Amino acid sequence: MKLVRGVLLLSLLSLSIAVQYDCENDFFDENFCLISSLRASNEYPACKMQLPDHKSIQLQFAHLEYLSPVLVYRMSSVERLDISNSYVGKAFVKPELEYLKISGCQLAEVFLDPEEEYQLTDLHLPANQLTRLPKNLNHLKNLTMLDLTSNRLDFLDMSQFNGLTNLLWIQLNDNYLKVIFADGSVKLPALTDLSMARNDIALLDMSRWEVPLLQEFYVSNNRLQELSGDFPKQFPQLRTVSLAENQWDCEWQLRVRSELQQQNCTFEWFDCRDSAHALATVKSLKKEQQLRQSMKDTLEQFALNATGTAAVEFDDIVDDLFCRMYGVQ
Repeated sequence: MKLVRGVLLLSLLSLSIAVQYDCENDFFDENFCLISSLRASNEYPACKMQLPDHKSIQLQFAHLEYLSPVLVYRMSSVERLDISNSYVGKAFVKPELEYLKISGCQLAEVFLDPEEEYQLTDLHLPANQLTRLPKNLNHLKNLTMLDLTSNRLDFLDMSQFNGLTNLLWIQLNDNYLKVIFADGSVKLPALTDLSMARNDIALLDMSRWEVPLLQEFYVSNNRLQELSGDFPKQFPQLRTVSLAENQWDCEWQLRVRSELQQQNCTFEWFDCRDSAHALATVKSLKKEQQLRQSMKDTLEQFALNATGTAAVEFDDIVDDLFCRMYGVQ
């Protein structure tokens, strides 16, 4: 009897020191439950928290050293979890989640258990500190949307996506990617939209890609000279392409532009390296000619004012000045 009383006393004590978090909007709002300023750390252990029983939870202004299994299972019914304007150092993905967004939270590590069967269809982790794809990402068999925009990824093995047979959409814009390769074949049978714009990509090996349904492809603002593989013919469904602001080889560019037109693809004009250099040279020459003419006109006007005649030729003098000033003959 004393033992039972002791257990009950401990249970009551546990409840009395638990930190209760409630929905700040209407709890009966079927859309979501908003919670602000949630804290979880050694000082504020998740095991002492009481969280609302809601299918969709939004956290803002949270400070979570670790979005741990203990914490996420305190959200017993959650299927959609959205965290923004917060700090989340590491995150465990609850297998029952269908939607997870952690945005602008300095997230550096994501844990996925290869032994679990995940329900997740949407994974959005933009504006964080990830330097690699989450380990075991390819165990998210139901995943359709993946957003890793504005992280710190610097290289990528595309074969890490193998197994994601339902993946439709990948966003990798605004990272630090330099090399994208494939350690083996890349099989993404459902992928329709791939975006890698505004990185620093110098090498993109597409020779082993098997992505038959790709429709939209964005690699503008990189350092690419060509795309290895049979681009664009290897993507018969391709409809929209963005290749601007790269360093394309001119021979490659001519071939690809022609083939994109044959496939009825929408694309903006993209210069090749040689033509861009030639255009810059032409602009420079025009500017130099204008400056020469301006100097010559000024000298002729000065001579006319001083001598009353404009018979003196100043071409040689202007050439000599340019040589002295800019090293240009």
